[in-house]
Amino acid sequence: MGARRRSGLNSEAWGPVTDELARRLIGDAFPQAAGQTVTRFASGMDNDIFAVGDRWLARLPRHDFGRGNIEREILLLPSLPDLDLSLPQIVAVGEATSEYPSRFLLLNRLTGDQPGLQDRFVEDDARALGLALRRLHEAPRPGWLSGDVHGLFRAGQFLARLEQVLPIVSEADRLEFEPALRELIEPSEDPLENAEAWVHGDLHIRNLLCREGRLSGIVDWGDSHCGHPTHDLMAAYALFEPATREVFFEAYGPVPESWRSAARKQAAITTFVLLKANSEENAKEVPRQSLRRILA
Repeated sequence: MGARRRSGLNSEAWGPVTDELARRLIGDAFPQAAGQTVTRFASGMDNDIFAVGDRWLARLPRHDFGRGNIEREILLLPSLPDLDLSLPQIVAVGEATSEYPSRFLLLNRLTGDQPGLQDRFVEDDARALGLALRRLHEAPRPGWLSGDVHGLFRAGQFLARLEQVLPIVSEADRLEFEPALRELIEPSEDPLENAEAWVHGDLHIRNLLCREGRLSGIVDWGDSHCGHPTHDLMAAYALFEPATREVFFEAYGPVPESWRSAARKQAAITTFVLLKANSEENAKEVPRQSLRRILA
């Protein structure tokens, strides 16, 4: 698959998938869904997600970039190495139709929820994620896995991303976070040395699952690619307090200080974007908490 890049925060949106359209597409494509209730589960920047009964989730892309992510997941999910964390599995693939221009997925519904304000990750969580990412980054890469989706981040790219996001977050969030974000990302630094690994590619807090307060799974593999490990190491800054973060890096293995710096910057910008992506005010408190941890 060729490398794909986002041109901005949105990518030629077709528009949200309506509940009516989703029910029709899911009912026509998946015989196993007959008689199951279809309800909106979540909406992100790339996909609308619908619960199909209590066993499955259907992921339907909202734009061309999301369609590419679905095609990537169709190839990738069956090939993922064992990470000792729960991973999504494809149950069935729905085909494009005259009223919807993309294939879409029926996935098993993993037990767990996105991290909440009450979740406080401990050393066992940090160790589990560090070992999981080490296994992923050391795994043989499929021959079809393309290069870096987002481009290797440098200080200038972080700054450009920040300028994109600032107009579309609240004034209160700009006032709280912009000065510290600029202080973090504006200093120039030496380029990262080349390194390539099989990476998740979008490992922010909303693509992780918790069960009974413990880290349990990794979802949304549509941005996975052959890229720099710092794309994933950002999770250490988004999730863990400093002492617990060191347990993560002990499990993952030694990395240069330049990698840590880049991972922290990527964590900060990616988490700041989540303040735009969530329309409900109460859904923004977890990203805010994470961003305060990153910038401390």
